[in-house]
Amino acid sequence: MEVAVLSNINMEPLSRFLNGCYFSGFGQYLKDLKDRSSPFWSKDFDVIWLHFDVDLEPPEFISILRNTILPEVEELARKRTKTLIIFSELCFPQYHIEHFFRKKKLFEEIQYFNKEIEALSITIPNFLVLSTEYLIRKVGYSNFLNENFWYAGRIKYSLKAFESFGREIKRIYKAYKGLIKKVLIVDLDNTLWGGIIGEDGIDGILLSEDGKGKIFRDFQKNVKKLKDLGVLLCIVSKNNYSDVVEVFEKHPLMVLKLDDFIGKKINWKPKHENIKELAQELNLGLDSFVFIDDNPFERKVVREFLPEVAVPEFPEDITVLNSWFWEEVVYEYFPKLSVTKEDREKLEQYKRNIRRRELQSKLTSYEDFLKSLQINLNVYVDDGRFKTRLAQLTQKTNQFNLTTRRYTESDIENFLNSKDTIVYALEYRDVFGSEGIVGEAIVRVKDDEAVIDTFLMSCRVIGRNVEYQFLDFIINDLRKRGIKRIFGEYIPTKRNILVKDFYKKAGFTEISQNKFMKEL
Repeated sequence: MEVAVLSNINMEPLSRFLNGCYFSGFGQYLKDLKDRSSPFWSKDFDVIWLHFDVDLEPPEFISILRNTILPEVEELARKRTKTLIIFSELCFPQYHIEHFFRKKKLFEEIQYFNKEIEALSITIPNFLVLSTEYLIRKVGYSNFLNENFWYAGRIKYSLKAFESFGREIKRIYKAYKGLIKKVLIVDLDNTLWGGIIGEDGIDGILLSEDGKGKIFRDFQKNVKKLKDLGVLLCIVSKNNYSDVVEVFEKHPLMVLKLDDFIGKKINWKPKHENIKELAQELNLGLDSFVFIDDNPFERKVVREFLPEVAVPEFPEDITVLNSWFWEEVVYEYFPKLSVTKEDREKLEQYKRNIRRRELQSKLTSYEDFLKSLQINLNVYVDDGRFKTRLAQLTQKTNQFNLTTRRYTESDIENFLNSKDTIVYALEYRDVFGSEGIVGEAIVRVKDDEAVIDTFLMSCRVIGRNVEYQFLDFIINDLRKRGIKRIFGEYIPTKRNILVKDFYKKAGFTEISQNKFMKEL
C-alpha cells in the first residue's frame, strides 16, 4: 500500500508503521496540491492522507482550509477515483484560552469544518474521514503527544500515536477495498461462557448480569452484532453435543442461540479438521475465517495446520475481553464502511442454500431440482441503487469471475455515469426466497463493438445455469443497441479455473489464447 501524507506538521515517523510513504516537504502541502509538476502528482498512490493541526496556526487557518485547501482536495478526489482520500477531522487544541469561554468560537469553527468534510464523504465514495478524536480518546492525550519531539523536529505526536494512525489507515483502506473476512469461528468453554460445561454443568458456568459472568454475556452481545453486519458465525468446540444444546436452549442468560450459527462442529475431532470441513460446506476459502479460542494449544495447532486462517491471541485478562474483541477482531478483520441488504440477510441466504441442497438430495435428477426451484431472474441496467453491492461483488467473487478485476464504489459510480460503459446487475429469487444481487457484468462499448470487462456470479448460485441466462440477456440488450461483435476475456487465477471454458460453452469463438468473440 503506497501512502502520500500531506500535513502542516512533521509526520515522517509514520513510515515506521506504514510502508511506501511519501511526505510533502515542511510547509509544502499546498504546493503539492496545486502544482501538477510536483512529485506528488507523478505517482498513483493507494491512499492520500491529509492531516492538519490547528494548534499553533493563526486564527484564519480554518478559513484557509475551507476556502483554499478543501476545494483542491475535492477536485483531487474526483479526478483520482482509484485513490482513497482520507481527511483527518480537526481537533480542538489541548491547551487553549477558549477552554474557559462560555462561547468557544474556535471550537464552533472546528465543529463546522468537521461537518463539512463529513458531508463531503457522503457525496464522494473515495473520500473518507479519519476520527482523530477517537484515536486520542483510546490512547489518551498524555500518551498521544510528545513535546520533546515537537521542539526537536516539529514532530507533535508520540510513536504510540503514529502506530495508532498507521493502524487506522490500514483498517480504513481494508474496509474501503472490501478486504475483510467472512466467517467468525468461536470456541465455547471459557469463550462464550466462563467455565467448562462438561465439568461445571449448566448451573456452574459463568453467565450472568454481574461480575465475570457479565463479561461473557456482553461478549455474546458483541458477537451477535457481527452477525447482524453480515458476518457468518460458526462454532468449533470439543464438547458433548447434548451438553451444548442444553446450555443454548435452557440457560436463561444466553444471548446467542444455536440458530445464529450457520455451522456447528461440536465433537472431539481436531479443530483444524472441523474448520476444513466448514470451509468445504460453506464453499469458502480458509482465508475467509477468523478463529477465536481461549486455549493456546488449540490456537497453535490451527495456525500450524491452517496458516490461511486468522487466529488472534486471546486476552490473558478476561476483564478486557470485550474491548479486545472490538479492537483486535472486529476492527482488524471485519471493518465495514456500509451494510447492504445482502449483508443483513447473509445468514438466511446460507440457510436457504442448505435447504436447497436438502431438496436436491431428495430428487432423482438435477433437471427436476432446477425446475422445482422456480428460479426468477431480474436484470437491472445502469441502476445506481446497487453500486455498493456491485463493488462488493468485484472485491469478493473469485470462483466465477472471468477477469477478477477489483473495483471500488467510486469506480462503479464512474462506470454508471459513463456513456461508454454499461453495468448489468442480476437479481435472483426462487421458491426459497431472494438472494439479492448475485451477478454483475461491466461492458465497454465503442461504435458497434462491445468488450466484457467483468462478468461474475456469486458462488451461491453457481451450477443453476443462471450465468447463461444472464449472458443471453446482455447479448440481446447489446444487439438492440446496435452492437455487431462482443469480445470476452478469461484471465486465469488459482481460484477461477471453474470458468475456463465459459465463453466456449456460451457459443463464443476463441480468437487467441483466452480471448473470445461472438458475432451478433
